[in-house]
Amino acid sequence: MILEPNNSGFSASGTFANRFTALHPDKVKAVAAGGINGLLILPCDSLQNVALPYPLGVSDMEFLIDVGFQKSAFAVTPQFLFMGALDDNDAIPYEDGYSIQEREQVFQLLGKQMMPDRWENCIEIYQQQGVNAVFKTYQGIGHEQTPEIKDEILAFFKDKME
Repeated sequence: MILEPNNSGFSASGTFANRFTALHPDKVKAVAAGGINGLLILPCDSLQNVALPYPLGVSDMEFLIDVGFQKSAFAVTPQFLFMGALDDNDAIPYEDGYSIQEREQVFQLLGKQMMPDRWENCIEIYQQQGVNAVFKTYQGIGHEQTPEIKDEILAFFKDKME
């Protein structure tokens, strides 16, 4: 699955693209996702001895899909993940997207402040887990995709098609 640059997965669709890749890395050649609340699905079962069920992590993935989390396939899937440094469009505090328990786990384990704390903590975890990802934090940008960002996404996908 290669997404078109203008439909690369931004905001809620970016969260979908990130989660879909974790669920089905064998079906994804490359993914771009941005504007995602500074929160990536974490490719681990737990953090600080706290279990991370889907959609925060993968501790219960085997119950969601027959094969469970395919860690090695996810780790090698090329990913372009981005946030605007001024993005303040945070869905975590709202009940329509996250349960009280999920919200408390996110705040406790990754940070209440979306930018830069939560985002940087997610980046660090992906790097520790060896995920093949390019991380971009665009200075002076909020919750938006500029032509520069779209060009970088297009270049990323073109590179992965070769």
